[in-house]
Amino acid sequence: MAKLLNINKDNKDVDTLYIIPENISDNVQGLLNNYLLPLPKDVRTKIVFVSVFVPKKGVLKKNILLEELEEVNKVLSIYDIKNIVVCNVNYYKFFLKANKKPEFERDIGSVKVIEYNGVKYNLTPQINHIVLNFQPNKKKLLDVGNNLIQELLQGTYVDNTKEYLESLDIRLLKDVKTVKAYLNKALNQPLLTCDIEATGLKWFVDDLLTISFSVNDKVGFSIPLHKVYTDDWEELRQVVKQFVIDYKGELIFHNASYDVPFLVYHLFMNDVTDTKNMIYGVNQFNVGDTMIMAWLCLNNVDKPKLGLKHLAYHKFGNWDDDINQSKLITYPFEKVGTYNTIDTFATLEIYNKYYKQLVEEGLEDLYNNFYRPFLKGLMKMKMNGITLNKQGFEELKDKFETMYDELYNELMSFEQVQETETILKYIELSKRNARLKTKQLTIDEINFKFNPKSSNQVRILLFQVMGLPEQEKSKDTGQPKTDKDTINKLLAMLKEGSDEFRIVQILQEIGEMKTVKSTFVDGLLEQGIEDSEGNFKIFGNFNINGTVSGRLSSSNPLY
Repeated sequence: MAKLLNINKDNKDVDTLYIIPENISDNVQGLLNNYLLPLPKDVRTKIVFVSVFVPKKGVLKKNILLEELEEVNKVLSIYDIKNIVVCNVNYYKFFLKANKKPEFERDIGSVKVIEYNGVKYNLTPQINHIVLNFQPNKKKLLDVGNNLIQELLQGTYVDNTKEYLESLDIRLLKDVKTVKAYLNKALNQPLLTCDIEATGLKWFVDDLLTISFSVNDKVGFSIPLHKVYTDDWEELRQVVKQFVIDYKGELIFHNASYDVPFLVYHLFMNDVTDTKNMIYGVNQFNVGDTMIMAWLCLNNVDKPKLGLKHLAYHKFGNWDDDINQSKLITYPFEKVGTYNTIDTFATLEIYNKYYKQLVEEGLEDLYNNFYRPFLKGLMKMKMNGITLNKQGFEELKDKFETMYDELYNELMSFEQVQETETILKYIELSKRNARLKTKQLTIDEINFKFNPKSSNQVRILLFQVMGLPEQEKSKDTGQPKTDKDTINKLLAMLKEGSDEFRIVQILQEIGEMKTVKSTFVDGLLEQGIEDSEGNFKIFGNFNINGTVSGRLSSSNPLY
């Protein structure tokens, strides 16, 4: 049950409330060492702590959360609270009125002004200090949060994100002559950050919209590369292509394996079979990647988030809040170009931060002499793609469908499954009749077939009709699970040769077939393309930073 702790509770000049998980409430020394002693003496007494229930696993149920907040509300009524510090994501989500889990750790060091029970508060997250016992690297996050809280307590906090964004000198260039002049001047820069916007994520299907460069942390410019923005788009693409060839400095991207293939394909290649120009194009880029830099500095078992917006959040905030990424082409160049250029400023901010850390930690040589050259090789692999035997895959798909029909017919021959189908028909009949205002349907008018791929229908079969023992329950729904592990456990406890054993065995086989067919057959057939030479190819993405161990991983056949 939630409770107000003794720390500072008798002080009258309290204006900050910490909401902490009850599992750390008894460790008073831990609270002092991590939350109070790092702050100046004159503000420590302004803080009180309320401990609240937090489940060891899963999401905190809303009814329990509301019960816990009753004590929080009492504390808010006692003191003149201005700041609420939340050390748990469940409560942070509640105060934000968010529909999905918020970016808790990303938000540490920032303030959200919220309204709760008709009163406005400054809300900020802070890590649960117990995390430091097994992830000591997060001490930096704790320090960021404490610095922010000190500013709140001393009244010196100012959110100048909006003013900073407005101070940036962003130049939107459409005139070919002006673009040439800017790019010619940029040739003298030893380092530029760069970013593109495109109509989608598929470099060989979608098209370029804009390209932007940041000259320094204040000046950047954007160039339109699509016909919706300018009639000179083709000439501008040639100008950018020549710049890429001529530029000898380092061109820094955040996740270069996304941007560079777009540029190579649309500026250098004739089609996806143009391997010669693909290799030539990739080789023109003296490329750097801030995502790889951040990964080298931050990599740990917790798999830190490496997205541009996440890493640059504290300085730039949510600068793309008012843009729908999937509909970029519907926005004018002025909006897309501005957004695109801010991306390059954010990339430069990340570069300056993590290159310094690479040097301090002795990782500079590893980054420059291994990962940067390796990245270009991966891009060539990605753009070369893999040729598949389309006819063989289509034959395999037909085979799977035949096997499924045979298994399904056998499954429907069992009385238990027929009984389940009847139950489901009556459930469906009740639903449909509830929606009808006049004529009511009969059971014979319900055309309903048992679906072995439906978790809910399988649940009724296994645990209601067959009476098998429930295994683990879902954290989200509270219903018994019917996943692969559950099926395997049930199969192990049933007598081989019995009807029950065969029913569960068929469900297992159908489940395995469904995974293989949808992922490795249907998925590749849907996402592959036929090139100009008649080859059926897929293009995957190779991830340098996709694993904690550092081994190479791959993802997204079309990205």
